[in-house]
Amino acid sequence: MKENTPSLPQASSNANSFLYLLGVIFLQTLLSVLPGILLYHQDSGKNWQGALLLIGYLLVTNFSEMAVRTQYRKQKRFPAAAYAIKILICSVLIILFASQTHWQFALMLFAYELFQTLANSRQYFYLDSPYYTLLNPFFKGFVLNLLFLMKPPLYFQSKQFQALVPAFLMALTLTVFQQAHVSQINRKKIFIAAFLLASLLNIGGLIYFSGELFAFWQVIVAIAGILVGTYFAFRQRHFLKAEAVLNFCYLIIIFLLYF
Repeated sequence: MKENTPSLPQASSNANSFLYLLGVIFLQTLLSVLPGILLYHQDSGKNWQGALLLIGYLLVTNFSEMAVRTQYRKQKRFPAAAYAIKILICSVLIILFASQTHWQFALMLFAYELFQTLANSRQYFYLDSPYYTLLNPFFKGFVLNLLFLMKPPLYFQSKQFQALVPAFLMALTLTVFQQAHVSQINRKKIFIAAFLLASLLNIGGLIYFSGELFAFWQVIVAIAGILVGTYFAFRQRHFLKAEAVLNFCYLIIIFLLYF
């Protein structure tokens, strides 16, 4: 009996980690599209069936992305056969989404698929790359949200692009935070510094857009949320818990800014 007792806390810990993992996946999905959804609901001619298909696609891709990052952190690679199944499922969802919206959008999502495939490649330390640092927030801050707002053929208003700059900066902050936890080539300190710099850029961007896109009180509360999220992210040693807290704080900020 004594030999078996230590396994109970471990099982509980594993169950909690799995719940935090699911929570992070759900929060990341909302963060990728919530600005677009909140801006989209003010528009006419809405297609919520297409929106739900996009959200379903993002749940699959974010689950895959989390698996790839977890394996990368262990210096392993997500199994190629499992990743091929993921690509097949996502391809079907992309085609269904494009059939409900516009076929040009499929090109953008397949470009996102190619980006994710590079992150799982054996040939490159892509999750440690500055290309990943810039491309991941580009897709999650701009492209995925613009899919709700663009009119064919791939047309959008400059004000919509400008309104998504804070979402891009938040996605950038979250990306370098994730890279700091999975880095394999001794760039952890660089990514931690980049995380602090991105947090400052976040605050600076909010101040810049104060009065133009967002009310002053919204900016003040959002800055407070960024500081609180950053503080708890450094205080929490468990990387999934830290990421969940940071994602949750940023989700509240985005809802406050774009609602």
